[in-house]
Amino acid sequence: MTIDLIVFDFDGTLFDTSEDITKAMNFALNKAGLPPASRTKVWSSTGDGTSLLVKRILGKNNKHLHDTVLNDFIEYHSSHCADYTKLVEGVPDVLEKFKTKKMVILSNKYKEFIDKILKKFEMDRYFSAIYGKESFSKSKPHPYPLLYTIKKMKVTAKKTIFVGDSLNDILISKNANVKCFIIPSNVTPIEKIEELKPYKILENIKELVNFIK
Repeated sequence: MTIDLIVFDFDGTLFDTSEDITKAMNFALNKAGLPPASRTKVWSSTGDGTSLLVKRILGKNNKHLHDTVLNDFIEYHSSHCADYTKLVEGVPDVLEKFKTKKMVILSNKYKEFIDKILKKFEMDRYFSAIYGKESFSKSKPHPYPLLYTIKKMKVTAKKTIFVGDSLNDILISKNANVKCFIIPSNVTPIEKIEELKPYKILENIKELVNFIK
């Protein structure tokens, strides 16, 4: 298919950020006198922004600590968001392959963290725009951020695809009438992904080259 715009999710799609997110979370939990959370628990709780991540980890019994833990998480993560983060396999090849196309990052992660990681890995040059949690008043899966991006890039939904790894990526795509390619990263059980029927489920991001001209 002929595509003019590729919109990427960030965490789990372009970068494996799970260890740095977990370390920031456990720093904040420890400071609050709470036990650490496992990497699996933290990673499976991501996708809807940092505030909801903290809420899910704290649960009902510790919800009164939300603002304190959130602030400590952000403060720590701001300086340590790329200590252990690594590129997802195949991402550099895909970005280089499609460098003549418009490519945008649309994530529920704070843009501050995205910018720092991209700069460290010298990947920012590939993207026409980078949108994070604070970029819009509404977040994934609401269609507004994606519809805005399509309009801003002066393309059509028909010639746009969304590449992600989780339910929100499928939902925002469906809500904006955009084809969605999913590469599972264990954030969401594969069964739930299959239930929502994205356009394609890939094993590796490199498979995109088989579908896009």
